[in-house]
Amino acid sequence: MTKDELAELLKRYQQGMCTAAEKRLIERLHLYSHDPKAAPSDDLVKDEIWQNIEAHTTGQKRKNHRPVYSAAAAIMLLIGVYFLYHYMRPSPTPSAKQHMVVDIPAGGNRATLKLSNGKRITLDSLNAGIKMHASAVSYLNGVPVPGQRTNDDLSLSTFHELETPKGGQYQLMLADGTKVWLNAASSIRFPSSFSNDLREVTISGEVYFEIAQDKNRPFRVKTKNQHIQVLGTSFNVQAYPDEAVEHTTLVSGKIKIEREGFSEIIYPGHRASIATEGVTISEVDTDETTAWRSGFISFNEQTLADIMQQISRWYNVRISYEQVDPSLRFGGRVSRYANVSEVLRRLELTEQVRFKIDERRIVVMKY
Repeated sequence: MTKDELAELLKRYQQGMCTAAEKRLIERLHLYSHDPKAAPSDDLVKDEIWQNIEAHTTGQKRKNHRPVYSAAAAIMLLIGVYFLYHYMRPSPTPSAKQHMVVDIPAGGNRATLKLSNGKRITLDSLNAGIKMHASAVSYLNGVPVPGQRTNDDLSLSTFHELETPKGGQYQLMLADGTKVWLNAASSIRFPSSFSNDLREVTISGEVYFEIAQDKNRPFRVKTKNQHIQVLGTSFNVQAYPDEAVEHTTLVSGKIKIEREGFSEIIYPGHRASIATEGVTISEVDTDETTAWRSGFISFNEQTLADIMQQISRWYNVRISYEQVDPSLRFGGRVSRYANVSEVLRRLELTEQVRFKIDERRIVVMKY
């Protein structure tokens, strides 16, 4: 395949004329934007090439010749796209690099458990989460959480709260077996044990649920602007107090969204967006919505402002803008556990924005 043919492939992608296979290939290769000058990360493309070569060569012994030819063509396309970009695109300008002197590490397992009596326990960052028992709290590996006392009143249906700071995440297994994942700057208020006819929790921020099935005890999630009722399902709720819109995305099962004057059943692959002016139901890619739980920061057609909000919470940094349009849209994903400079570098490759790190503040500037 010639460079001209590869360039034509990328042009077809921008025009929305690629086949499904071509589209998946291109989108997995790089972080893209609506700017036609957008370019991928060399490391990302190299990794993609070698992963595909390894996958195809490992399976060739069990396949006939035709799939081998197909695999070879796919590998050549991957290599061709990389070299086309590597040798034809301009290098980032020095001004885009010189602001990356300071770096900020990614967030991690950080949370505080507030018991019903007001006692606060800082949870171990080497553990990923905690589990509620009838009269005690343990880490997910079974080790008791230190600092508990017999008078901490965990045996009664009293309410406790788990909260993560900016730059934190944590898991929780409730007494009924329901699994909960908290993103940065989030909280959940829950009882040590549920009643015989209802399971109810209250959340703020972004929380993912895998509800334990119990037909006799419906599960209800409360936020500032909505009630979510469910029997057994998986869903993601984004309800940050500093955002005007709450989003509830259903991965599996069925839920009912309720608020004053509104009640609607939501089905898998759909999102309910709740704002002051009403509720909007839309179809979404649930893999993108829940990417944070899989260890990624996803930029699926999101605005620059939304992307920087994610970065602000996860890296615990302040964001400011200088002569740049915050409504610019980008796409792609990057590891959630990379240092912030790597995340920003991927965005700079689009040649639309550049960044300056000033202690715990990131300045977003026009490229």
